[in-house]
Amino acid sequence: MKTLLTFVLLLLGVQPAIGEEFKALAINAEALSWQRLGERVLFTPVSGNETTAGMYVYRVKFAKGHRNEPHYHTDDRTITVLSGSIRVGYGDQVADADMVELTAGGIYTEPAGQAHYVWARDSDVILQVVGTGPSQRVSVAD
Repeated sequence: MKTLLTFVLLLLGVQPAIGEEFKALAINAEALSWQRLGERVLFTPVSGNETTAGMYVYRVKFAKGHRNEPHYHTDDRTITVLSGSIRVGYGDQVADADMVELTAGGIYTEPAGQAHYVWARDSDVILQVVGTGPSQRVSVAD
């Protein structure tokens, strides 16, 4: 039945969400469905869902110049830079001088409860995020 529903949706031009549950998946990047999360941020689920229990993977695109202010997540996460470059810092206060620049292939971690911030200072960037939900983002300013 699920296969029939997927087929009908595709015939109607509606692409089903990829990231409903963590499952076996083989897909090329061109088939991912990006959603706008803000003026300078795009998001696409890959597999799993960060709001529910279990492993999840998603990708996020930040436009050049985008900054995330200090915040933390309630789960441990590992982030891989797929393209572009990103500056990463840890702590409750932004300290540009202490940020580390990571380029394609670079990896950083976000331990649960560890405040961090990022800046796509020099280029657009695509990141792949892997974690285990449920996950929440908590702003340090709150």
